[in-house]
Amino acid sequence: MTYVFAYFLRNNYAVALPALLEKTGISRELGGLPITASFISYGIGQIVFGLCGDHLPPGKMIACGWTITILSNILLPLLLPLFNIIITSVSLALARRIRNEIKSIMILGIFCALSAGFLHLFLDRSVVLTITLLILVAGFTNSMNVIGTVNVPARYHSINRVSSISGVTNSAVYIGSAVSVWGIAKLSVDLGWHFTTAMWFYLALGLTVIAALAIRIWTAFIRKI
Repeated sequence: MTYVFAYFLRNNYAVALPALLEKTGISRELGGLPITASFISYGIGQIVFGLCGDHLPPGKMIACGWTITILSNILLPLLLPLFNIIITSVSLALARRIRNEIKSIMILGIFCALSAGFLHLFLDRSVVLTITLLILVAGFTNSMNVIGTVNVPARYHSINRVSSISGVTNSAVYIGSAVSVWGIAKLSVDLGWHFTTAMWFYLALGLTVIAALAIRIWTAFIRKI
């Protein structure tokens, strides 16, 4: 996998590295370590590929190269959605076990706030950690979204108000999406990622507090219906 990444990036290092070092604040010496490792793995991959070429006919070598390229192009973009699906599935399993949607949202809000807080603190220190925390923030927010738009309206089945409540919650999603796309995106461009990640933290924390205050009311409601 490291060889594949180095293969795709080999022509872009000269452009990507200066911008990456400037944005993250990583020194050239520290940033050179993973880059050197990727070049070493790339060289080893070339040697192995050359050894295979001594024993494989040209047709199979070409087919092997095309297969690696195709699989990499298909699978790499699927990694983030795959992790998002895993986090959402685990979160929904937790919600089914707790059987209280607002309490589940509160717990997920705590995890989301912690992830956003650590993301804000370590934004300039580790690329791998930053990407991991971004995946967690996206997964937890998506999980809360699913619980709010699917699980919450289902509670109103006994009083025949599923459609109306679903319309309200889904409208809130569209409003939030518009605010995120136009408002938060502009703030991110104007004020930078540090401001954005701090805002994510406070939004998740505020949602957690609201959910905590609403647990008693929601619990009484679901017991009543």
